[in-house]
Amino acid sequence: MAWEQIPNFKDKYAKINERIHPSGARIIEVLYGARDKEGRPTTPESSADGHGHWIALEIDGVYQMLSWRHPSSEGGKQEYGYGRRNNALADLEADIASKESLCIQAENLSFSQDWGGTSAKYKQLFEEWKKVYNWHTPKEKQLWDRFQAAKKTFYDQRDKARAQKKQAKQAIIAEARSLSTSSDWKAASQRFKELMDNWKSIGSVGKPDEDSLWEEFNAARQAFNNRRTENANRVSAQFENNRRQKQALINEARSVAQCTSDWKASTNKLNDLMARWKTIGSAGREHEDELWKEFNSIRHDFFESKHRHHEQQENRFLENARRKEQIVQEASGIASRCDYSSYNTERMKELDRDWKEVGFAGKDKEDQLWNLFQNAKNSFWTGKRAYSAQRQQEYRIKLNEAINRKRMQISNLQSQIYNIENKMYSVRKQEYIDNMREWISEKEERIRELEIAIRDMESRL
Repeated sequence: MAWEQIPNFKDKYAKINERIHPSGARIIEVLYGARDKEGRPTTPESSADGHGHWIALEIDGVYQMLSWRHPSSEGGKQEYGYGRRNNALADLEADIASKESLCIQAENLSFSQDWGGTSAKYKQLFEEWKKVYNWHTPKEKQLWDRFQAAKKTFYDQRDKARAQKKQAKQAIIAEARSLSTSSDWKAASQRFKELMDNWKSIGSVGKPDEDSLWEEFNAARQAFNNRRTENANRVSAQFENNRRQKQALINEARSVAQCTSDWKASTNKLNDLMARWKTIGSAGREHEDELWKEFNSIRHDFFESKHRHHEQQENRFLENARRKEQIVQEASGIASRCDYSSYNTERMKELDRDWKEVGFAGKDKEDQLWNLFQNAKNSFWTGKRAYSAQRQQEYRIKLNEAINRKRMQISNLQSQIYNIENKMYSVRKQEYIDNMREWISEKEERIRELEIAIRDMESRL
């Protein structure tokens, strides 16, 4: 119940007492309606006079009644202010004490950096504050200001920290946007992880900024991840293409390595395959090492075989050189004896065949030995030609004599045929004619044989 002025209840003896409560509120007490023993109005002094007692708080010119005990003459009825029963001042002081406690708690929280947890605690304190009755005293106003100041201190710090965090996150966003266009996938991915860790370590800047900042940062991350995925797909396709190309090179290398009939050509082909391998690019970590191991193993085995082949070849060259040196020595010996017998002639031919059968003696010895062998052969065959020319002259003379003899035989046979043919005209008996014809055929056959022999002899002149 509120009063706009202090009542005296129309009692000229009423006493009005005023004092300032520790809450800062003015307490007004009105003592009235006292009666002496005869029942006449009197100044209230003690409870024995049956006076009434009205107590109120003056708040901004309005008097809030705390309690009202009517005078005994009016029945002594007891009334209380709204929600009160008795001892209202004790309730006021208890409420002020509660608010002071809430202020202390708020002030203790004011420097906390647990923004989320502390905000929740402030809400809880505020809910507790609202449950405490508000007397609207100056003290309560002061306490409210203290409570609000503590909250402000906290929220100012929180806002300042959030501003710093916002600035830090905006810097992260700026770097993320720059990174989102990077093609250095490994370094950029690692940096994005670091930025995410930094983002988490910064903490929330509060709604709604946190959500909008996160959307910006995540958009940059997603843009990079999308590009990285697209690149990974391209790289994966390229890896697969490279894998197929390198597998084809491996198959070709295996085929080339099996061709050992021409080591130089196979070596050139393998070197060409190696150059092509280098131009293809990686087939990816999953396949690259195995493909290279297989390809290099083929090359290694080929070059090992080539090395063994050259070692064996060198040994063959040494052996061939030794055998050709023996041939040279023998040929030189035959040529130096100037013996052109059929045995030596055939032996020189055999040495020529032996030379060819022996095979190559190596670049260092082959030409030298061949020149020595050629000199020995030239010496022998030059001497043999001179010897044969002399023999040939003698042979031609004898051959011409033999040809002349055969021509004379032919002439003689032709005369005999002529005579037989003349006689045939005078012979009447068929048996004789047949015999004569047989003789003529025999002689003609003999002539043909002699003519063949002559042509053969003439061809040898």
